[in-house]
Amino acid sequence: MLISKPSIIVLLITCLVLARCSCGVSKAEIQEMGHTVETQLPIGSTEAQVSKFLYDRHIEHRTPSIVPEDPVPRYRQLRKIGATIENFWGSEPAMYVAFYFDKGKLVESRVSNACGFGCYSVRQNKSFETDNRDVFRDLCD
Repeated sequence: MLISKPSIIVLLITCLVLARCSCGVSKAEIQEMGHTVETQLPIGSTEAQVSKFLYDRHIEHRTPSIVPEDPVPRYRQLRKIGATIENFWGSEPAMYVAFYFDKGKLVESRVSNACGFGCYSVRQNKSFETDNRDVFRDLCD
């Protein structure tokens, strides 16, 4: 039994769409969650405020801790709260959220697609030390 070229193309496209849908969330959903985190938990928020934000939304999260083996050197000295948001069915991670603290205050938040398809990161701008409260936003792809 031979399968026609159009049938193979339709089958391939269907497989690609299903594979993409089963892994993580859309870029728009990452940006939406990133914006929510940025507006509700601005730089300078406390660990308690972040924990309450996650608890109120029933988002599974860990207790704050220092992670010296973090692959990103600037995070190794900071306390971190990591959280996982599962997919609609609750069977797989859809996105990860990380909050980094220095002296009990939020200095960076990062929302990432669980499959590596983008993120939304907010951190202090270098001018933060000079009393300018600007932040740096990064939409990493």
